[in-house]
Amino acid sequence: MGATSHKHHYIPQFYLRNFCRPDGTFEVYDKKYSHFKSGPQSPATVFFAKNRNTIRRNGMKTDAIEKIYAELETTYSQLFGIVNNGVDQFALLNADGISILRKYLAIQFWRLPILDEFAEHFMLSRTLDEIEQYCQVAMPPLTHNEVFERIKKDGGFRYFFRCFVLPLCTFKLDGQLPDNIRWVILDVDKANGWSNILCSDTPFIFKNPEKLFNFSGTFIFPLSNTKLLVSKNRSDINLSLDPIFSTKMAVYFFLQADRYIVATDRDYLEKIIEFSKLYEGAAGFSKLQNEVFEFIE
Repeated sequence: MGATSHKHHYIPQFYLRNFCRPDGTFEVYDKKYSHFKSGPQSPATVFFAKNRNTIRRNGMKTDAIEKIYAELETTYSQLFGIVNNGVDQFALLNADGISILRKYLAIQFWRLPILDEFAEHFMLSRTLDEIEQYCQVAMPPLTHNEVFERIKKDGGFRYFFRCFVLPLCTFKLDGQLPDNIRWVILDVDKANGWSNILCSDTPFIFKNPEKLFNFSGTFIFPLSNTKLLVSKNRSDINLSLDPIFSTKMAVYFFLQADRYIVATDRDYLEKIIEFSKLYEGAAGFSKLQNEVFEFIE
């Protein structure tokens, strides 16, 4: 049995490495205290919570969830390594690549702390029939009645269910993408040498959760500090990561973040923070959302 871990990342380190400078560091801004962390940071120092993935099983504490995440990340890290090496998007977004990305996105979505309250409500409000449907997909070694009761009474079981069953049962992970949907990878302007795509603790941009779950609508997800995954309407083929779109998207990520934002370039993030003041408040954010989605819808 391996040593018990305590420092549990909710955004994996292999993913964060794609936002680093060549020396393996980046800048981290803390929205709670409105300041940058002192000095360059590494992926090991951000987006984690102590014992987040520790639960009780049979009366004993276990980090089994963290160990399962580590096993899954072996596959996903290989794909993101390919992203960072600059592979052509047509090679990356083949059937196998899209399948792996869909699974990664599903797991990452339910892993985010910002969804803790929503996830609790979501699971506790499931009906027995819905749990039966979930069990037909995940096939746990328990009856659906037993799963239903454990979800209601056992917080550790409920969290395990959230981490590894909800991704399978709430996202559409099999089959082809809808005919009207196309995935593209946008690159920053290499001529400018920019690495200005931000990473935050809320890395998805989308409008409709149901369409995100079905991969049937528009969404944005950063793959690295230079590459952006965009799901969009297939009829629109002329899409680029121009400076206006890039800036507004960065402001969106900043305003949407719960607490931490990572940037390769501190000066750039400082400008984004200043620019974000133009979109403060619910009305401002709604205006920004409309402007961002105008570029891709």
